[in-house]
Amino acid sequence: MKRSRRLFSAFLTLCLVFTLLPLPARAADTSQYLDDGLLWSLENNLLTIKPNQEAPNATHVMVGGQNWPWESQYGDIRNIDITSGVKGIGANVFVKTAVETLKISETLVNIDPQTFNGLDFLRSITVDSKNPKFCAEGNFLYAHDENNVKTELVRVVPNGSYLPYQVPATITKIWPFAFSNTNIRELTIPDNVTSIGSCAFYYSGVTDIILPDSIEIY
Repeated sequence: MKRSRRLFSAFLTLCLVFTLLPLPARAADTSQYLDDGLLWSLENNLLTIKPNQEAPNATHVMVGGQNWPWESQYGDIRNIDITSGVKGIGANVFVKTAVETLKISETLVNIDPQTFNGLDFLRSITVDSKNPKFCAEGNFLYAHDENNVKTELVRVVPNGSYLPYQVPATITKIWPFAFSNTNIRELTIPDNVTSIGSCAFYYSGVTDIILPDSIEIY
């Protein structure tokens, strides 16, 4: 009987000890607010931009020109993840950062032609396969139609290696700044292309280009 009491007493002591032990702490949410209501966080060189449940109407990252909250950490940003729920992104948002990879979710359908300004180290863009407007292949970001046919050349990543480039035959439009700050030397533009945006070759390495006769530069 005494042995049973001692065992029971020991059991109660262990229960008390485990009760007093601190519970494992949950990882703190370090997300901060953008002026437009979205949230951002920077951890392990990854800048994440995501929706804010408290501001459900906030869906677009505002046009640059403000002092971005990550300005003091420009050099720490190597990767960017624009998560599901963010629908648009403005000009010059990531200018001066050292970003190398950019990940676009299925909901991002509005991109300003100057979104990629200043991203001289960018070498990779990936787009969720369910995105209804954009797709990425290799070093190139395209817009596609409802049949997933590439129709617009949006952007060529600056920090890539390129052979002479043949713009796909299905492309009809080349966006402003599409080739800016790239090291492409030679490219051929097919007859289907009817418009090329302003500054499409701004600070590019293009030395040889074959253009169709009916190009409209805007």
